[in-house]
Amino acid sequence: MIWEREQDLYGNSRQGFAKENFRCPFKYQGQYYDPEIELCYNRFRYYHPETGRYISEDPIKLLGGFNVFAYVGDTNVLTDVFGLSKNSYNRKKEVDRSLYERREQNKGDVTFRAKRAAKRETMRRKNIPISLMSSTSLSKDASDTRKLPKDRENERFLKETLYDTNGKVLGELSLHQDGHIFDDQKKYEERHYHDEAGSHISFENGSIRSTNPMKNEKKI
Repeated sequence: MIWEREQDLYGNSRQGFAKENFRCPFKYQGQYYDPEIELCYNRFRYYHPETGRYISEDPIKLLGGFNVFAYVGDTNVLTDVFGLSKNSYNRKKEVDRSLYERREQNKGDVTFRAKRAAKRETMRRKNIPISLMSSTSLSKDASDTRKLPKDRENERFLKETLYDTNGKVLGELSLHQDGHIFDDQKKYEERHYHDEAGSHISFENGSIRSTNPMKNEKKI
């Protein structure tokens, strides 16, 4: 072993090991530690690990968040490579609503606060009797032919199959469980269902899960 370091949530070194004359200046992603001034160079500004804050306000002002001196919230899952705004380590990319705007809604698009309401609206549009639905199962949508690397196969769009109390299939819904992010346009779309016309029936809250584990082909 040549080098090892343990640091706290702010980036302060708590303990470490390094071979003689070896020094690693890197802290969190994008940070280069300058021992002369005891600050971390973060591309567009300096970060102070003792206080867990930047020493100057955000160059992009409120576009990076309301606290212009703050670092990211949870350093276990968030990073700020350029000293401008936070990004997520998670597979599902987190959208900073201050930097992205929602795509323009088309005819037939509608948004609900809850997933349950969005699903019921989709069922109505597809003439699936809501009163008969007893359970659901989730599986990969075979119509999703996007070329994804193997480690991102779990990002495939889903098919939600609906059953009555006897286990008979009532119908299927197309579910885009992660929504969409259009980096080139700086736009996003909420998680949503699709009706037969391709319209988006979006929702802001609600878990993605199967209620019929015996028929479930995919766990989320």
